[in-house]
Amino acid sequence: MKTVFKFAVIASSVFLAACGGSDSDNSPSLNDFDVDFQSFNYVSTGVSSEAEYSVEPFSQEVTLFDGSVYGVVTYRSLLIQYEGAELPSYKVEVALKDDNTDTVLDEQDLNVSSSNDDKLVFAVGDVTNAVDDPPRLIIFDEPDDEVADDKAALYVMNLRDTSSNASTYSLSIDGIQVQTGLTQGTLSPVIEVAEDADVLITVTDSIGSQDCDITNFDWSVDDDWIVVFDKASLDQCYSPVAIE
Repeated sequence: MKTVFKFAVIASSVFLAACGGSDSDNSPSLNDFDVDFQSFNYVSTGVSSEAEYSVEPFSQEVTLFDGSVYGVVTYRSLLIQYEGAELPSYKVEVALKDDNTDTVLDEQDLNVSSSNDDKLVFAVGDVTNAVDDPPRLIIFDEPDDEVADDKAALYVMNLRDTSSNASTYSLSIDGIQVQTGLTQGTLSPVIEVAEDADVLITVTDSIGSQDCDITNFDWSVDDDWIVVFDKASLDQCYSPVAIE
């Protein structure tokens, strides 16, 4: 059976046409803003799943992710339109589904009110250990820490063990421990990286230690980066991904 991992945006309209004619002068004046979704597929064994984002009040459907490749990152924007000058808050219902059975594996409610509410969406878990580590969503607001002008902001995401009994981990940069007691499956505090620096990142947890040696990398092409350590890359690390 082919595995397919999809993220989609589905919204339903609540705006009604004005009664008594089609005079365009009576049409509401609309404002809008974009909410960016950066989606990461880290479900071990590539479970077939679909994540739906339901946004009121406008109707649109946008596929955010479509593919079965583990470790793939995708970028999509959702346009939210509203009437009047006041910026409203919208509830975004997020559900992770098995695409073969339409079973809801996880669901969360988010509130968005502006483009400052851009989201990082991680699908994580292990279908071979669904009791302790079920497929599910981990969602963060996009970080916006300030760093010096000649630095880049780096965050670490440790997904080597996302089970319910996962240990905490420590984080070292260039052999110097900078953080302890970090929870696997959450973003680390911001790390400042010189724009032309080679960086050795090490996570140490109950599984052991894993190095991520990043050399000849130009951090200056973006302001914010994330490095992911995960279950499938116990002996390697993924290249830094810019947070868009």
